[in-house]
Amino acid sequence: MSSEQVAQVLRQCGNRVKLVIARGPIEEPPPPAVPPSTPVSFFITLSYGEKFDVELTKNLQGLGITIAGYIGDKTSEPSGIFVKSITKGSAVEHDGRIHIGDQIIAVDGTNLQGFTNQQAVEVLRHTGQTVRLTLIRRGLKQENHIQPHEDFTAAVEKDLIFQTMDNGTAKGN
Repeated sequence: MSSEQVAQVLRQCGNRVKLVIARGPIEEPPPPAVPPSTPVSFFITLSYGEKFDVELTKNLQGLGITIAGYIGDKTSEPSGIFVKSITKGSAVEHDGRIHIGDQIIAVDGTNLQGFTNQQAVEVLRHTGQTVRLTLIRRGLKQENHIQPHEDFTAAVEKDLIFQTMDNGTAKGN
């Protein structure tokens, strides 16, 4: 594998990675190949964040989050869909478990990896009254807004307000 392929596998894995590094031949037989239907994150264990699920019931303001898609640099910055802001009085604010800067990795079991903002909004729009979000919190300082790193100067950022309503509307910013 090339270093870029290895980096891609590491970016796609779960919150723990177990690496075996060897120089020269390995004395024990290699582990069995990962079946295609098994997620790589099952076999890989590098701690880089806390993965957690939150189940919420929408209120009159929907979920009440603004999301932002970021494309980080290829070596150190995460890419994905992140919580950019939380609407006062919203279901997310009342619940309190979701913080600004958390990465949304799945919505009702649909993996958002590689999704654009628009695709993520479409998935979120088509949820029911109760929504299950899977998120990662990477230990970043939580503030009232995401502070893009200098490496994001050439990144694509597209903000969309996502406030799912019962009538299925979303507002663009």
